[in-house]
Amino acid sequence: MKEVVFYARGGQGAVTVAAVLVAAFNIEGKYAQAFPFFGGERRGAPVKAFLRIDDKPVTTRGQIYKPDCIVVLDSKLPNSMNVFDGLKQGGIGIFNSGLSPSDIKLKVPLSKVGAVDANKIADTIFGSMAIPFTNFAMLGAFAATTGWVGLESIIEVSKSKFTGNAAKNNEKATRMAYELTTVASFTVPELEIVPIPGPLVARKVKLELLLGMAVNKESTAKTGSWRTRTPLFANMVPPCTDGCPAGIKIRDYLALVEEGKLAEAVQLLQEDNPIPAITGRVCYHPCEGACNRKNFDEPIAIHSIERFVGDHALASQKAAIETAAGENKIAIIGSGPAGLSAAYYLAKKSYPVTVLEALPLAGGMLRVGIPEYRLPRNILDSTIDDIKKLGVAIKTGVALGKDITIDGLFEQGYKAVFIATGAHKAQGLDIPGENAKGVIKGIEFLRDINLGKKVKVGKKTVVIGGGNVAIDAARSALRLGSKEVSIIYRRTREEMPARDEEISACEAEGIEIEYLTAPVKILEKDGKAVGIECMRMKLGKPDESGRKSPLPVSGSEFAIDADMVVPAIGQTPDLSFIGKDEVIKISTSGTLVVNAKNLSTGRTGVYAGGDVVNGPATVVDAIAAGKKAALTIDAALKGEQLPELAKGKVIEYADLNVDYFAEAPRHVEAEIPAGKRKSTFREVSAGLDEPAVMSEVKRCFHCGACNLCEVCSTMCPEGILSTRKETGWKPDLDQCKGCGICANECPRGALEMVLDR
Repeated sequence: MKEVVFYARGGQGAVTVAAVLVAAFNIEGKYAQAFPFFGGERRGAPVKAFLRIDDKPVTTRGQIYKPDCIVVLDSKLPNSMNVFDGLKQGGIGIFNSGLSPSDIKLKVPLSKVGAVDANKIADTIFGSMAIPFTNFAMLGAFAATTGWVGLESIIEVSKSKFTGNAAKNNEKATRMAYELTTVASFTVPELEIVPIPGPLVARKVKLELLLGMAVNKESTAKTGSWRTRTPLFANMVPPCTDGCPAGIKIRDYLALVEEGKLAEAVQLLQEDNPIPAITGRVCYHPCEGACNRKNFDEPIAIHSIERFVGDHALASQKAAIETAAGENKIAIIGSGPAGLSAAYYLAKKSYPVTVLEALPLAGGMLRVGIPEYRLPRNILDSTIDDIKKLGVAIKTGVALGKDITIDGLFEQGYKAVFIATGAHKAQGLDIPGENAKGVIKGIEFLRDINLGKKVKVGKKTVVIGGGNVAIDAARSALRLGSKEVSIIYRRTREEMPARDEEISACEAEGIEIEYLTAPVKILEKDGKAVGIECMRMKLGKPDESGRKSPLPVSGSEFAIDADMVVPAIGQTPDLSFIGKDEVIKISTSGTLVVNAKNLSTGRTGVYAGGDVVNGPATVVDAIAAGKKAALTIDAALKGEQLPELAKGKVIEYADLNVDYFAEAPRHVEAEIPAGKRKSTFREVSAGLDEPAVMSEVKRCFHCGACNLCEVCSTMCPEGILSTRKETGWKPDLDQCKGCGICANECPRGALEMVLDR
C-alpha cells in the first residue's frame, strides 16, 4: 500500500487532486481511497487530503501519519507549516516550487524530489494563477515524479469530470507540468525510526476532527454515524418563476425542452399558462428581468423559448371537440386572457363553460388592443380554437348589461359567473379641442384597425402618451401610410411605462419621441384638428406611481402641426353593467372590488379578475387571475377550501457556484428590417428556430435544481454520491460524514447542509 498526503491552503484543491487520482488509479485497475482533513484555516475548507493506493480493496479507515509521499500544492506552505511531519524516511516529495530538487532536499531526507513552478504555468498559459489550473499542474507533476499512474489516465478522468474551457485548461496545465517537472533521486542513509507512543497517537486522533473519508470501492465500514449534518435538496424557487405573475415552472419546462421532450414541456407549461404561443410574443417577460444569468452575462431568452414551445403546441394538438360532462354550468364574461384562462382550466375540470363576449370576435384586448405585427391573427385564432375544442362555448356580440344580466345568467342555471371584461374605456385628455375631427383615442384607433374597419390616417400624426398602447398606435399609423408620426410624452424615457424593446423598435422605424412635453390644447380649424399646443415639462418629486412628477415650465409653450391626434393616456373598465347593484362594489379608481384571496365579489357566486379589477395590466397578470378564478370556483362548487400555496425561498445569484459555467451569447430573434416592416402588418419577429432554441436552453443555470451534472460526485471525497439517470441524486448516508463539499461545490445551489436532530 502507498500512502500520500496532499497539502493546500484553504479551498478544496487538495481534495480535487486526490479525487481525480482515485478515478485515474481505478482506470488502471488499482484500488484507491481519498478523504480530507478539515482544519480551521477557513470554515468548511480542507487544508489536507489523504490518499491510499493498493492492489487490493482499501479498508483502512484512519488518517495517514506516515506517508510514503507528500504533495505540496501551495508554494508558500513549507514556510508556514511542517509539511514533512511524519514523512517516511526516504520518502517522495512533490512541490509547487521554483527551487531545484537539490535545494528542496536540503530541508529533509528524501529519496526522490519532483519540483515544478505550477504558479508560473498557470500565469503564463492562462494569465492567472487560478488555483484549479495550479492544482491540475500538480497532477502532472505527480505522474512525472512517482510513475505510479499514467498521464493519460489523469487526462481521461479530467475530461469526464469537467467540460468546456475548464477541461481544456486543466489538460493544458497537466501536460505542461508533466513535461516541465524536474525530478531527482537521492541516496538517503537509513535512520532508526522511533515509534510515537500509543497514548500520543490516541490523543492526536481525539484532538483532530476527522470529518470525512472517501472510497471508490464498496466498504462495510458504517462511518456515517460521525455525521452532524446531512446534504439534502434545498427545494428553492428559481427567480424566473418567482418573477412570473402566473408562476410558470420555467426552469423545469426548459429542462424538458433541453432533453427534447417537447410534448412534456407543453404539458408542464400549460399547467400555468394555457396560451404560450401568445405570451411568447406579447408578454413583457419579467422572468428574464429576474433571471440569475443576467448577473453572469445575459438572461435566458425565455420568451423566445416559450414562443417556440407554444407554436409547437398549436402545430401538434389536433384533439377532437370534447363535451363537458359536469352539471354545474359556469358563465365567463369576456374572452380576453383572463376569461380564456379561466375557461381553459375550468373545462379541464369538466365544467360546462360558456364565454360571453361583447365584441364581434373573441379575444378581448388580445384581439383589438395588440397589432397584428406583434400578434398574428392566425396564432390568436388557433389558440382560441384549441380552447374551444375542450368543450368551451364562446358567444360573441353579447354584452353584459345590454344583452344579458347577472340575474339572468343565474336564472338560466349558471352556478357561477366570472367577470373578466377588461379595461376598454379610453381616458380623455380633458383639454380644449379633444373632440375635434381627426382626434381619435388610442384604444379605439387600434380596435378599428384590428376589427378590419377602414381607418384613414393623417399625413402628420401625433400620439400622446408613453405606454404600450401609445407605441402600438404610432407604429400602426405609420403602417397605414401616415408620412410623419411622432409621440409626445410628459416625462423622460426612464419613466416611460412602455417596454424598452418596443420603444427602441418605434425609434428604429423613424418615429420621433418628444420627451418632457405635455399637450395644453388641440388646435383646430373649422372643427378639424390642425395641431397641438404643448408645454415643456420638468421633473419634480416622485408621485403615487413612484415616478417623478412632471411640472410645467412657465413660458415654454410651442405648437406642433398635426392633422391627426391620437390620445393614448390609459384605459379604465367600463362598469356601466353594474347599474344599481349595491352588493358588487366599485373602487374609487373605477375598478371592481374583490376579495384578493379568492377574487369573489360581494355577491355570492360572482367573481372578477384581470384588468376589470387591477386596471390596465399585462397579459400574464390576466392569465394568473383567470387560473386563480378557476381554482376558486372549483373549490366553491365542491364545498372545499381553496388550498394555500406555500412559497419557498428564492435562490439568488450568490447561492450559485458560477465557476463551473462558461459565458455564452444569448440568441436573438431575427426581425424584418425597420425599413421594410414599417409598410406592412406582417409579424416583425421571426422567433428562434429549433437549433437556436436547443442551444439557448443549455444556457439555463437550472437554479436550485439537480441536473445530474456530476460535480458533487466528482468532488465528494467519500465517493459515495450517485448521480445516475436511473436513480437520480443519491448519497450513501451510511458513509457520508456531512463535510459539505457537495453543497459548497454544487453549481446550481441545489443542496444544503441540514443539521441532524
